[in-house]
Amino acid sequence: MMKYDRIAVVGLHQPEYDFIRKHFDGLIIWHQSIPKIRVVDETLFVEKATGVGMLPVDKMVYHGIFENDLDFIAGLALWNGQTFPNPH
Repeated sequence: MMKYDRIAVVGLHQPEYDFIRKHFDGLIIWHQSIPKIRVVDETLFVEKATGVGMLPVDKMVYHGIFENDLDFIAGLALWNGQTFPNPH
């Protein structure tokens, strides 16, 4: 069984997300605004797009400067995983 990466996409508009969805075979969690995140044992968990709970992600793509994004970007920096752009 093949393992697919799960990416989180934050801050992109619907057409941009649709383009990524069309060209990416893995799993995607998409949020237009900042989701809740948690770093546990070097794993980044991101709030599910629908429903309750959080899912682990392998990569993060985010765009935009949000009013209250310091905790979000600091969490990504602490995670130290594959993130675009680099939060450092």
